[in-house]
Amino acid sequence: MSGTSDNRATPSECEIYSFLGGKLDETTNKAYAALVFLIVLAIIASPVTTFLNALVIIAVRTKPRLKTKSNVALACF
Repeated sequence: MSGTSDNRATPSECEIYSFLGGKLDETTNKAYAALVFLIVLAIIASPVTTFLNALVIIAVRTKPRLKTKSNVALACF
């Protein structure tokens, strides 16, 4: 047996560490923080957007003066 080989499975955190060249610096931490912020923002914004879109659809369907071609098209999107 010449040399030592390590055939253990590498956790995904170690793969990221290896991909970055063995360096986890402040820039990497800022990138993770930005990613987490964007994910949280999307989780909060999605239900709010869906609710507001539902209100537009309900308003266009129930108010006769809002049943113009452009408003119906807006409610479809």
